[in-house]
Formats: sequence, C-alpha cells, structure tokens
Amino acid sequence: MVGETYAILAEQEEDPVIHRAGGRIDPVGASVIVSTEADRQKIVGDSIDLSDKTKTSFKKSGKGSTIGLGAIPPSAKKDVLDGVSVRKVISTRVLSFATVRTFHFGKGVEGDAAIRALILAVLLRDIAGYDENPFIRANCFLAETGKPTVMLNKRYGEKEELEPLTAGMAEKLFTRALAIFMYLVKSAFCDWLRNADLPKYRQGQQGPAVLCVLSN
Repeated sequence: MVGETYAILAEQEEDPVIHRAGGRIDPVGASVIVSTEADRQKIVGDSIDLSDKTKTSFKKSGKGSTIGLGAIPPSAKKDVLDGVSVRKVISTRVLSFATVRTFHFGKGVEGDAAIRALILAVLLRDIAGYDENPFIRANCFLAETGKPTVMLNKRYGEKEELEPLTAGMAEKLFTRALAIFMYLVKSAFCDWLRNADLPKYRQGQQGPAVLCVLSN
C-alpha cells in the first residue's frame, strides 16, 4: 500500500506563505521555564508529536514556548511563518492486489491465500479508519467536499467505482479473514497431531482426534 497527501496552494504568487503577526496570551503563565534536565526529558521523552529538532531545543533551553507553552509575543517579521494557505488537500491510498498475489509463505494454495486475505483486510481496516476520522496536523482545518471515493482498476484500462468502505464493514471483513486463517492453522495442527509419532492411548483417554475437536 502506498499513501500520499498533497495540497494545491491557494495563491500561486511569489510569496504565498502566511506570516504570523498576532500573539497568544496564556492565562496560566506568560513564561514557562522547566529548570531541570530530568523534568525536560520527562516532558518530551515519549512525545510522538514533536520533532527531534524541537525536542533537542527544549532539552537545551527549557523554554516552554519551544513546545507551545506560555505566551507568544506579536511579531511582524518576515521570517516568522505560520503555515501555508491551500485551496485543496488530496489524500490518496493505493492498494495493489497484484503485488499481494506475489506473496508466498510456503503454506499451500489455501494457506497462502488466507494469509494474503488477512494482510489485505488489515490494510483496508486502516484505510477505512482514517477515512472516518481524517487528521492532517494541528491547526489544519479542513472542510470536506464529499465522501471518499473508491476506485477499482481492472484489466485493459477498465475501472469500477465502489461504495466507500466504512470502519464497521472493514472490521467485519478483518474478523472473517482472521477466522478463516485461524481455522486453517487449527486444521494444520490437527493434521500434525494425526501424523505425529505420539504415545499410544489406552481406551478412554483423549487422543489426537479428541484434541482436534476441542481446538475447533
């Protein structure tokens, strides 16, 4: 699967970026300074929203403004950028069934097909989940123009538009694919039990056949 998100600028001019001129007042504290290096590490240590450059800068200075805490003074400098204005954001994901068909796991025709189906179900669940709650980044406000479109590219240039896949539908598909996969795993386990050189069981004891019934 390949995903891409790209945008079209609102104004194709020499300088289309937005310069920040306003400020922000923090009612809790205008200036936030974290004094100890241990506390700085705790604050940004497990963060996944901050870049490594931002983390390093905060650990070095301890200034809360580095990670968005405290007040921001107004400024009209040309080097103070606040983002780029765009008129359209397009997010696409391409899932290649042809590529998945090349995956082989040495589990026979049915086994390989079940694993491929499980991989596809996981990817489709991921796509459907994002479509239900799309998120680009902080301070990026989007107005959707319509429902997501799903296009199936067939052979010889033919295409077929499908209904958008909801998270609920994708979850059911994943559950079904997982159930088929687990059934084949249990079947393979039962075949191994039947062919394994196990101790002979006396009458009344549970042997491989009974174990297979219980596992299913």
